[in-house]
Amino acid sequence: MKYPATIFLSIFYFFSVRSQTVLLEREEDGIMDSTFSSMFDEEKNSSWITNSVYGIGFPVTQSVAGGEIENEHSIQLALGSVNMYQIADFFALGIGVTYNFYNYRLEQSPEKILPNAYAENNKETIRLNCLQFGPAMRINFTPRKYSKAVMLDLGADVVWVMGSNHKTWNENADGSEIKISTRKLPYTEKFQYMGYARFGIGAIALYGSYRLTDVFKEAYNYPELPALNIGVAFIL
Repeated sequence: MKYPATIFLSIFYFFSVRSQTVLLEREEDGIMDSTFSSMFDEEKNSSWITNSVYGIGFPVTQSVAGGEIENEHSIQLALGSVNMYQIADFFALGIGVTYNFYNYRLEQSPEKILPNAYAENNKETIRLNCLQFGPAMRINFTPRKYSKAVMLDLGADVVWVMGSNHKTWNENADGSEIKISTRKLPYTEKFQYMGYARFGIGAIALYGSYRLTDVFKEAYNYPELPALNIGVAFIL
């Protein structure tokens, strides 16, 4: 009779230990799940919002007569960051910093006067390298949808023109190419002002910017470049 009792006690001990092990594993899983859940909740409920912004845009209007550009060959490239404090679920305020590169291809026409009247170049561009910063605000129309939020960003920036460049491409009689580049253009303003808007769903947004001041100094009496650009931005 000793053997059945011993076997019974051994089986009881095995399942008792096994149940404790399973219970411990479940408790550990619960702790891990709770930890990760709290981490994501903390991220979602954070008061600060930081995004990187990458954009590409194109001028959609034309310059004043004498300074026409080739819109299809002109471009704006943007790389920036926005840091905002979330005042409410649907509203945040902060500051944005952006580097913008503008490339304007000048049209070669008889009326051309920007930056001179010569209109026989194979290609001619004016390029601006700009650093801009200013206040920004965000309206979140779907605050509970974190990955596919519908939002509107609005901002107003001071623009510092760090560098300016005028470049022409032509050919010699033997077919070799001639490139002439002029930097630090004396006729461009050092500072400009602009406003912008981004309307997006998730990480993709329709982007528009409008320059509020002139590119060129008044004393030179040059026709102005287009003020309105529209494009696509990626908010990450």
